[in-house]
Amino acid sequence: MRTALAALALILAAGPARAQSYLRFDVPDTALKAAVAASGPDFEAAWNSLLVAELRAISGSKNALVTEYAAHLLDLMRQVARAERDTLGTHIAADALALDFHWLPSERDQRIEAAVAESVATVAEAQRRYERAETYYRKARATYRQLEEKRREAWVVGRIGVVTYSRGDVAGADSVYREALDLRRQLGDPKLVGNTLNALGVTSQQLRRYREAYTYLQEARAVREQTGERAQLSSTLNMLGLASYYLGERDSARIWYQQALALAVAAGDSGRAAEALVNAARLSTASGRHAEALAAFDRALRIVRDRKDLRNEAAVHRYLGVLYHVQGRFAEAAQSLGQAIALDEQLQDPRTLAEDLVSLGRVAVGTRDPAGRPPLERALQLADSLGHPALQAEALNNLAILAQFDGDLRGAGRLAGRALAKASAARDSGLVHDAAVTLGQIARSGGDWGAARLWYQRALAAGSALPDEKRASDHHNLGDVLAQAGRLEEAEREFRATLDLAQRVRVPDLVWPALLGLGDVAEARGDFSGALAYDRRAASLIDTLRTRQGEQMQSIAVLSSRLFAFEALIHLLGKLEPRYPDSGYADEAFRWAERARARAFLDLIGGARAGARGASETRTLSLKEARGELDSDREALLEYSLGDSSSSLWLVTRRAARHLILPPRGTLRARAEIFRRGLGDPAGAQRTSTRAAARALYRALIEPVEADLAGITHLIVAPDDALALIPFEALLARDLEAGSESPGPGSYLVERFSLSYVPSATVLATLRTPARAGAVVALGDPRFGPDTSTTGARGAGRAALAALPNTAAEVEALRALAGSRRFVALTGAEATRERLLALPELSEASLLHLATHGVADEVEPARSGLWLAAPGGSSAGAPSAPGFLSVDDILGLRLNAELVTLSACETGLGRLERGEGVLGLTRAFLAAGARSVVVSLWRVNDRSTALRMEGFYRALLQRHLPREEALAEATRALLAAAETRSPYYWAPFVLAGGGGKLK
Repeated sequence: MRTALAALALILAAGPARAQSYLRFDVPDTALKAAVAASGPDFEAAWNSLLVAELRAISGSKNALVTEYAAHLLDLMRQVARAERDTLGTHIAADALALDFHWLPSERDQRIEAAVAESVATVAEAQRRYERAETYYRKARATYRQLEEKRREAWVVGRIGVVTYSRGDVAGADSVYREALDLRRQLGDPKLVGNTLNALGVTSQQLRRYREAYTYLQEARAVREQTGERAQLSSTLNMLGLASYYLGERDSARIWYQQALALAVAAGDSGRAAEALVNAARLSTASGRHAEALAAFDRALRIVRDRKDLRNEAAVHRYLGVLYHVQGRFAEAAQSLGQAIALDEQLQDPRTLAEDLVSLGRVAVGTRDPAGRPPLERALQLADSLGHPALQAEALNNLAILAQFDGDLRGAGRLAGRALAKASAARDSGLVHDAAVTLGQIARSGGDWGAARLWYQRALAAGSALPDEKRASDHHNLGDVLAQAGRLEEAEREFRATLDLAQRVRVPDLVWPALLGLGDVAEARGDFSGALAYDRRAASLIDTLRTRQGEQMQSIAVLSSRLFAFEALIHLLGKLEPRYPDSGYADEAFRWAERARARAFLDLIGGARAGARGASETRTLSLKEARGELDSDREALLEYSLGDSSSSLWLVTRRAARHLILPPRGTLRARAEIFRRGLGDPAGAQRTSTRAAARALYRALIEPVEADLAGITHLIVAPDDALALIPFEALLARDLEAGSESPGPGSYLVERFSLSYVPSATVLATLRTPARAGAVVALGDPRFGPDTSTTGARGAGRAALAALPNTAAEVEALRALAGSRRFVALTGAEATRERLLALPELSEASLLHLATHGVADEVEPARSGLWLAAPGGSSAGAPSAPGFLSVDDILGLRLNAELVTLSACETGLGRLERGEGVLGLTRAFLAAGARSVVVSLWRVNDRSTALRMEGFYRALLQRHLPREEALAEATRALLAAAETRSPYYWAPFVLAGGGGKLK
């Protein structure tokens, strides 16, 4: 009685002709050789179809009598074997015939069952039912082994490797491929051997065994060169490039990619050419050659779209997302990954979809944005459904990092622990390493240095086969916690190991942290000259890198991560200055602080004024030069530099300069955050906690130099870090009197000084360039469309963009105060982006006033901007969308304005970057040529803003007060009125940039 599989064989025999691929050989004798030659890589499948058909034809006869059809098939098999030998030079058919002649009838039935099992497995594999596919492949393999059909066994073992890999078990697939390699070597078939060597190169690479991967791929290359498989050789060269990159051999990687691309182009294989371009672009991304990477990605994208190759199009978007992420272009990174995800869904590829969701989550992790949690949670759900422990580990690890950022160390520890368990289950040492690093960081955040040390040691052990770059980072982490524990000799060994590896792979961003670590060890030993030498080397290296990478438009986000080196050097110089008062350490510290501040902004300004971004390099100022930039003895520059160990303040007047040590960043940031949050609403601004923060910040930031400010009326503040988001005007110089509900006269800083803000002393000097008198351009009360909001606070109700009727009054009040100046107004339906940008007066205006809704994106500054009137107004149908003046629009302008006033909500906000300050509208207008900008730090009240603007312009245009004094006077007027006494009403607007009178 036939088994179930034999019954299935009969059903398949009566199935569609596609199962009978041998029919391509059933041709006249004269055409057989051509048919065999044309079958190419499909020959073996067609031959097996013929063999199984012959076995079925005779399977019902137990006395060795054959049917006429069986005889025909047997004769065809013999002819095909001869044709194969003559045309392909192989003997697959002849070997199979030799076995066929010796099989008993029962063995022939077994061979049919094995073929059916293989067919079932093939169908299951195509349906991504990988466990079912593996089950039937293993059934087929057992029978082939019993029948001593070594070729089919070797083939099926290879397929078992493929399905094992496809279900996420890379280590399991690697083991199966090794077995397949032994079987295929015994066969002596170089093509099968080459395929398996290539597969082992892939699995070894994914298991972070890069040297082993390189060895396998080199052998695969030699085999494929011998067999003349040019298309397959191109793929191997691509993989060799990737292995070389991971081994730190980037020049070799570039050569392999070039060879792969040349081979694919010569063969007319556009698909493999696109793959080579994508890999070359990934290498360029990692090497910092971003323009080169973009060009390669663009070329690859055109190819895959022409081919309608959705899978490779998704890959292009995926790695473009990585490039944008590295550049700090987070919105574009998310957009590219979103396109990859959409294609993954279209392809119904849950594994790749999960991988891209993890990548999208990583973008959010890079900005500490909780918006990364949903894609990571979705990726985790997919990984759970796939039973894919490696993907589970990646998603869990990134969720752990987000939880750590949120301050939930316990939850972060649980997630990272689960990530470690999944990584161990996946037998992926790289993922074990990553989870151990995260657990070490969590322990550090909790102050548990002993646990952190143990986790970093485990990471170092797990990552022993990782690239030198990763290992260098692990040695540095371990050295850092050893130094914290006072184990200086061990720490020095780890930092020197970091330095050796970093120099070997020529990665400067691993060199300078090692130098800083060695500096910390030297300082802890009291070797201050040695510490200073190490710290100077680290900071000088970063300064050199910044100059080089300016050519590649290296992202501000990446540069800001290096500024710790400057902070460490400034801290050390501050410690040494009292011991060596004549050493010039105060001036040196100031110079390093200037080098660390707003350098990309200075490049932007220099480029804009030279006609092209990045076209010039601006030299930073010394203390003596900074003193010379002050206009009078009544001005003082207060430049702050926040650091993790200590902060610095330089007081600079025309007569002298002082350097003072202030509390560390954490202390000042916490107080600044309380202060800033409290000022955002009228009640909060009057809370005890807000006032306590205002008083504490005054004591920390102003009181140390209070005596030096005698005779000073104008403070130019160069804030740093969180200080860039607070109005110093509202700092409290004295405590509330007993029984008083509000500060008495003279309590606020603005009552004693006028204030303006600059990113750095060097920026101040750059902005103090002469400007010509010009027109006044004012825009207000844009007609956004139907208004369903009734709020009077700008920025509220953004879904409906509430009308701003008081801004029209601002424009008319400004018109009345402008006197004889040429005045151009855009209001209502005329206040569109197109009309504004087309104004001939815009580039020559000396005063530009924009009163509307503003958007400050704290994640992606390029999305910041100003809402304007809908282009063309509203039609009888659906209303037009409001217009939007973007940061890119602003950067494209060439302004000559002495003053730009942004009378809108939160226009002074944006993404806060270490060293660069706030990235947003203020920076964009200054870079476009404005000498100063008035902006707001929170959502403002429409009515009080209109009163302020009228008072400001009256003092500025009619009484000809300097900008900073005019704004201070308007502020004091609101402070004096009972209904606007809360700092919420009078403190939001600040002056950024240069001061002085308008021409």
